Amino acid sequence: MLKPSNHPAENREDRASLEWALIAGLIVVAAALRFWRIGVESLWLDEAASWSFARLPVAELLTRNADPGNPPLYYLALGQWLALFGDSEIALRSFSAVAGVLSVPVIYLLGRELFGRRAGALAALLLAFSPIHLFYSQEARQYTPAMFLGLVSAWLFMRAVKTDRWAHWLGAAFFAALAFYIHYSAMLIPAFQGAYALVAARRWRAVGAAALFGLLCLPGVVLYLAPTFLLRDGYQFWQGHVTPGALARMVNKLFGKPTSASDPPEIQAACALLLGIAAVYPLWLAGRSAKREDTDGGRPLLFSLLYLLVPMVLFIGLALMKPVWQERYLLVALPGYLLVLAWVLTRQQGARRVLLATILVLLHAGGMKAATREWQKEEWREAVRMMQTAARSARNPDTEVFLTMPFLHLPFDYYSRGNPPRTGYPRGRAPLTPADTAELDALARRAAQRGTIFVIHGVAGDGDPDLLLVRRLAAIKGTGTFRRFVGMRVFAFGEGAPALGGIPVTPSSLAAGDDRYR
Repeated sequence: MLKPSNHPAENREDRASLEWALIAGLIVVAAALRFWRIGVESLWLDEAASWSFARLPVAELLTRNADPGNPPLYYLALGQWLALFGDSEIALRSFSAVAGVLSVPVIYLLGRELFGRRAGALAALLLAFSPIHLFYSQEARQYTPAMFLGLVSAWLFMRAVKTDRWAHWLGAAFFAALAFYIHYSAMLIPAFQGAYALVAARRWRAVGAAALFGLLCLPGVVLYLAPTFLLRDGYQFWQGHVTPGALARMVNKLFGKPTSASDPPEIQAACALLLGIAAVYPLWLAGRSAKREDTDGGRPLLFSLLYLLVPMVLFIGLALMKPVWQERYLLVALPGYLLVLAWVLTRQQGARRVLLATILVLLHAGGMKAATREWQKEEWREAVRMMQTAARSARNPDTEVFLTMPFLHLPFDYYSRGNPPRTGYPRGRAPLTPADTAELDALARRAAQRGTIFVIHGVAGDGDPDLLLVRRLAAIKGTGTFRRFVGMRVFAFGEGAPALGGIPVTPSSLAAGDDRYR
């Protein structure tokens, strides 16, 4: 029988090999989870916007705010990605999925730098199975790539604190700047790094890194940020202010929404208790221990806590003043929470560790189970396919689609590719009212000439909340049909209407205010 070597160097090599074999296994698991069923659901509005902006010429993306509120680097990178892999749902989302997979070994490196190999491996495990990270790794948006770049910056920053090498300081600044050009929420990463440097790691080279970050980001501030967020009327805020309910929903979403409003009250109460423990208890333990950390040891607990709490405090403060709240913008701070969890689970002993681990397993299991129920995206693929089928069933092929809000054309265009043709309501974001007789009459006359007419209403935001055009079409074309999809409502009139299916639409049912149409 072979005996373990007594040579320290050989034992270290064996441990290192085992360690990287474990991380390689986690990378494979993370990839399998992030690519599993990645193309099953339709693109929703924001993902279709990513597709649309990624197809713009490079010069147009760089020289104007093509997507006000978002910098251009994500769209530039996604455009190159689509040139290589096509523009299917899988191709669009796989860019984020790859960033999500690559985040797993990076958080391992950061966790190892802070707390050792066991904590690093556990942090990687927690990220690999994180429900919120899984979801955004399957979304064609900026959030997972921004978190990945911020995580690389954080790892290089901690290496810089320990080595004080220019390569690490400048690397941390460079990747933080890249993350800024992916999504503005990444500015929260250098904010926490600056807070940590002031408290626990004052280095002159950190000033140079901060200067480099500022210089790299200055063009983005001037060209993209200043004309939108920094002007009073430069950006049309739609997100909303932060509220206690929004914070509770954020914690619920962190674990994959293990509870919802449809659950029995006792289930909601039990989940709320478990969520509260999982959110607060690790931070309390870490905060208490961070006060006793040795300054010479780099204060890794303080680093992890600031990674989470500085972005949260700054963003919540901003969302109290401006309606910018979206919990997904705080995805960049997720590694801080996972690092704290990894420290608690590796350093605590006995019942405390068992209790916390049990709670985490229960919440993750509930979140995974709820994924199919709560994390549904808009059904644009199915809706457009059924409209195309209904249009083909008509003898008169002349078909047109009316979109009640301008942004609805993004997912519609992705799936329709011009068939059937569509038009928007004359107004932009201002809803039509009964006083807009001339506009409504012009739309109705145009629609009356078509063999089949579809009218698409969104669920959130509507340019025709009183169904004024639908009422006119019912009077002109007779009985139509109505069908609800996730994220939209579709009315059909004319020859192809019966093939859409759904419930009938008549002047009398509209006059009666049938709630099924809402």
